Amino acid sequence: MFLEDYNDYYHDYYPTVPQTKMPTVRPATTAPVTTARAACTSCNINAIAPPSNPPGTNFETTALAPAGGCTQAQVTCMRTDDQYCTGVSITATTPTGDSTISNTTGTSVLSSSATLTYEIGGTYSFGTAMQISQLTCVFTGCYPPSCSSCDVNRIAPTTLPAGTEFTFT
Repeated sequence: MFLEDYNDYYHDYYPTVPQTKMPTVRPATTAPVTTARAACTSCNINAIAPPSNPPGTNFETTALAPAGGCTQAQVTCMRTDDQYCTGVSITATTPTGDSTISNTTGTSVLSSSATLTYEIGGTYSFGTAMQISQLTCVFTGCYPPSCSSCDVNRIAPTTLPAGTEFTFT
């Protein structure tokens, strides 16, 4: 209900009270209001990205639709070479210490992902890991593929001089 509507309603309800004696409602402030939604949608995931990654690895982010008004980002640590790992995890540095926010294990792991939420205070969180200031990708037990699983076509030349061919045995 708008201010004018309220004053009219009040006068209509108490018609015997003179207009000059009617209480009026005035706005408490005219200062601009910053909404919580605006405070948690202008974020920069690169501010907490790993400063460097081991060779043959990559850190990727994907912006997701806001959840409950706040922006989310999916972060992924992955192998980009031919190596496999027995574990890939993402560690978050917070004021209370380091916390593993994603951990994938197996015999041929290539990546691990987590979905972070940008909070109103200007930091990212994941579950109980609040105020994340830095992410780290951790790759453990990495090894090259066995020769029985090698694909020679992946290393075959794509252009050859005229009259030549590439063969392997």
